[in-house]
Amino acid sequence: MIVLVSSREKQIIFTNQNDKRDESYIIKIKVDEKMYVSGQTYYDISYTGESKKFIPSEVSVFKNEMTTQMINYLLSDPEDLVKVSGINSQQYRTLIMLNLNRLGTTP
Repeated sequence: MIVLVSSREKQIIFTNQNDKRDESYIIKIKVDEKMYVSGQTYYDISYTGESKKFIPSEVSVFKNEMTTQMINYLLSDPEDLVKVSGINSQQYRTLIMLNLNRLGTTP
């Protein structure tokens, strides 16, 4: 049995950093926190929209302090993310997405 602990969503606008005249696109991020019979908790993350090809549409990661903070940053507002990262929020968010993919498994 799997219990849905929480579910959060965020829409992020991505722009072409090399050509500002290029159209922006929206990626919808959904994070479901699920607890399994074993007592282990995972984040199921899905991306919909025009996501970049190097980021899969779904990934599951084990919940721990690091992945929890990564999820919090992933879903934070751009202004807040710049304050904690010191770099462009889009670039930082992309790095988070890539690293969550490296830590997780795709269904």
